[in-house]
Amino acid sequence: MDTTVSSDGRHKRGRRSRSLITAAASKLFLERGFAATTVSAIAEEAGLSEPTVYYAFGSKEAVLVRALDIAIAGDEEEVATLDREWTSVVISEPDAAHQVQLMVAGAGDILIRAAPLLRVLQNSSGLSQELAATWSENGHQRREVQSRFVTALAEKGPLASGTSSEQATDLCTMYLGPEVYSALVHDLGWSHDAWATFVTSALQRCLLPD
Repeated sequence: MDTTVSSDGRHKRGRRSRSLITAAASKLFLERGFAATTVSAIAEEAGLSEPTVYYAFGSKEAVLVRALDIAIAGDEEEVATLDREWTSVVISEPDAAHQVQLMVAGAGDILIRAAPLLRVLQNSSGLSQELAATWSENGHQRREVQSRFVTALAEKGPLASGTSSEQATDLCTMYLGPEVYSALVHDLGWSHDAWATFVTSALQRCLLPD
């Protein structure tokens, strides 16, 4: 038997198992919450054995982290947000007002996929050090992205009078964060487009000179 073919087959089966597990877990986390979702339930939903889930991920926390990574990225590729094409388009956009529109559109694409799981993570962050660290790290990563966008914005011209780069980053992180999105869209019933219109207008007023 060709060991290369055998190894490739195991690798493909492993990737398929991980994909089935994360899809099943995402569904259950959203339906039941993190604490009420057992590894046994994830395995049953995925059509796999419980030991297979542990072999693939090691813990339920790791399954949530991976499911969230996929939701944020929109795919299973290991590419950081700032290395993705859409962020390069935002940064290179020559018009400041249009850059803000692109920032909102990019964040919206992520939030429509990931905000529900981010709320699961936030609500369960007190259950383990791993989840608390993941929630904290997610916040740092989101702020890093917005800081890079604000730097690009400031390079195109002055920010609004009295608004520092630090304050601009704060505002972007808040308005484009999952907390505001979930509050408006999931809790208060706003449409995604209404959220996008509101935060685009708010950020343009806050960040750009008259």
